[in-house]
Amino acid sequence: MILGLEGIDASGKATQAKLLRERLTPRFNLVEVFDFPRYESPAGALVGRILRGETMIIDPGLVSEKFIDDDAGERLRTTWSLDKAMIIQCVMTVDRFEVVSKLASYEDDPDSLLILDRYHLSGIVYGQADGLDRDWLYEIHTALPDPDLFIVLDIPVEESVRRRPERQDYYEKNPSAGYCRVVI
Repeated sequence: MILGLEGIDASGKATQAKLLRERLTPRFNLVEVFDFPRYESPAGALVGRILRGETMIIDPGLVSEKFIDDDAGERLRTTWSLDKAMIIQCVMTVDRFEVVSKLASYEDDPDSLLILDRYHLSGIVYGQADGLDRDWLYEIHTALPDPDLFIVLDIPVEESVRRRPERQDYYEKNPSAGYCRVVI
């Protein structure tokens, strides 16, 4: 069985994954938690460097400015282009595919539970927030196993910022860029 936890940064995904693991371990032979991106993997490490601005994936001279509105209606300038958004989504998807056989092993096993702290639903939502095509985002994830259940932890952006005031990566530093209501 696969359970996906989704939500914005600092929404409580890791805490809930830990609590679910503790609570459900007696009911299953095996309970495991995967966090995505997996920063210790090759693709996940690249994701981290891109999000922190440590790795250049596109020539800055080719990036056009994009403006987004924050929750107060103020215009914010960013240089997160559609090309860069597409590249980051591709690398995040590769991070998931690096463990696709492990993920698939939980699909039909009623005695084991895999809890995913973020998965492809986050890619679809964040990708759409960055202006990428919804159908393309779904298509790149079609070969990945779907969770049996998604749980979405929905908190206000202000609460996320209060919980984690030290904003570390692109989406945390630009909360409106990664948080919007989209059709999934």
